Amino acid sequence: MTPVFTRYSGGAILVVLVFVQLVMLGYQVSTDQNISLLRFWVVSAMAPVQKGLQGISGTTSEAWSRYFWLVDKAEENRDLEAESARLHLENQWLRQSLRRFDRETELVAYQKELASRTVLARVVAGGSSPSSKEVFLDSGEDHGIRSGMAVITADGIVGKVLASYASTCLVLLINDAESGAGVVLANSRARGSLKGTGRRLCKIDHISPETKVSPGELVYTSGDDRVYPRGLPVGTVTRVARGVSFLDISVEPLAPLERLEEALIVAMGVHLDLPSEAGPTAPEVLMAPARAWTRQLGGVEAAPQDRDATAFNLTTATGIGDSSAITTDADRVKQQYRRIVSAQGARVGSISLTAPPPNFNFDPDAPLPLDFEAGAPEATPPNPEQQP
Repeated sequence: MTPVFTRYSGGAILVVLVFVQLVMLGYQVSTDQNISLLRFWVVSAMAPVQKGLQGISGTTSEAWSRYFWLVDKAEENRDLEAESARLHLENQWLRQSLRRFDRETELVAYQKELASRTVLARVVAGGSSPSSKEVFLDSGEDHGIRSGMAVITADGIVGKVLASYASTCLVLLINDAESGAGVVLANSRARGSLKGTGRRLCKIDHISPETKVSPGELVYTSGDDRVYPRGLPVGTVTRVARGVSFLDISVEPLAPLERLEEALIVAMGVHLDLPSEAGPTAPEVLMAPARAWTRQLGGVEAAPQDRDATAFNLTTATGIGDSSAITTDADRVKQQYRRIVSAQGARVGSISLTAPPPNFNFDPDAPLPLDFEAGAPEATPPNPEQQP
């Protein structure tokens, strides 16, 4: 059997010679971009192979880093997510505790200012009926709480204790349809009855239609119901309308009834003084009256630049009155009449049988006649009919 190399030696030598010839040709010939043809062939042949190898390498590296190398990192990420959720819940709990602490601090400060003895309590549950306005507080008979006690906040009244149990109590809010309280309006001091409507707003009954009530007016407890101490804030008037027999007044409670969390239970109430009426008050500071300019004896007002030098004093000129008291035209007319009477020597306010009354048309600045006699009767002209 003839060896394969011997059988195809001629063809193999021919292929080798052709390949060498092509290599030499490619090495000598250049393309338009001044690149040897041999390099162009090599690059063109190896580029697809290199791209394929790079794709395989990238896929392998990604798979390794995602599924083999980061097995421990994924578990660490799960631990970090759990820790983040725990810290988020703890942060929320701390925020709520801080807000509750601020509210309780405010209530404690208000508790110290009150003359009534109160007990601080927290809301633990709502009422069983969705239509009723009720809440449960965490203080009951063990804390001295009894039914009928008032429940308040620093903003306003909340309601009254409806039932007391061992460690809790049921509170009926003031906006419940079965609730009520005696109230007084801040400005008019009119007394009425506050009633709940089952909604956010309340209403006031038994206010006379003649009473002046304006929106925005504050409402306080009157103490007439013997549940709430007098002088506690209740709400603000939002609407006033004329009803059949009384005014129809809507009131918005000041206490946050829908988001109530803490409150004070009045164990022993003490009435407070009602705030002063919210109306206009007398001024505490008044300016001095403006200086009144007087006229000269001739009746001609002095020029503005000469007023200080020419304004005369009636006390000096006539001995009558003080010019600083003249502030109106009527006062000036009165002083003019007094000058006329004084110039004629007449008297005002007394009856004289010989002297006629003063002539107020007399000019006190005109020169007097030589035969003028003060207090003498004026000469009357003769009657032509009586002459002979």
